[in-house]
Amino acid sequence: MPHDPTKECPFCGEIIYADAIKCRWCREFLEDDDGLPVSHHARRGLGRNTARRDEADREENAEDFKLFAVSPSLWGMLGFFFTAAMFMAVAIFLLSYPIGELVQSLTTKPLDTRMIGQIDRWTGYTGMAIGIMTLLMLLYRMAQLKSIYYEISPDRIEYGRGIFSRKIDNLDMFRVVDLKLHRSLLDCLTGVGSVTLVTKDDTDPFFEFEKVADPKELYDTLKKASLDADRKQGVVHLD
Repeated sequence: MPHDPTKECPFCGEIIYADAIKCRWCREFLEDDDGLPVSHHARRGLGRNTARRDEADREENAEDFKLFAVSPSLWGMLGFFFTAAMFMAVAIFLLSYPIGELVQSLTTKPLDTRMIGQIDRWTGYTGMAIGIMTLLMLLYRMAQLKSIYYEISPDRIEYGRGIFSRKIDNLDMFRVVDLKLHRSLLDCLTGVGSVTLVTKDDTDPFFEFEKVADPKELYDTLKKASLDADRKQGVVHLD
């Protein structure tokens, strides 16, 4: 009667079947995925190391996970729009209304036609200058506001600002000491607000999220993230 081929266990030396993958004597696994002898104890250790590696990777990747990303809202410029509208109204008035005739009606000394024409011409130039400057300031303010962005992750705040020269910087979350939410009546009507952080960072001791939408949600996110970062870093802020 033919016998099945056998071999020695590389761990205990006992005779086992040649195609065995686990020794029936010492209960060791005989080969891994690459055909090399590995004990079941080593396999368990490898599993634990892999789990620890996976957990470390998750923690490292958590730094790149964004909790919140926001830019200032143009609704925060509503007061600026009202002011610009007033200046534009003045500019249109100076351009369209015959100021020379108005001056003539207010003075007792008669003015010749040439003088009235000069008054109208210079008031028109003034109105044009006011209109152009108001429009440029409005466009610049809009571009400046929309050039700002904020990204919040569990460990830090990254922000960028600047139109012609970009400045990108970050603030460690554990450096945040206190938070303040400010909303004016106009902010409440338009759904925006500003969140100010009191920090221990020398560069930005008072960091402001300017005129952002859903400011209460941002405030709650920052509050939780700062507390989690304090626990993670073992930081205790003393007054």
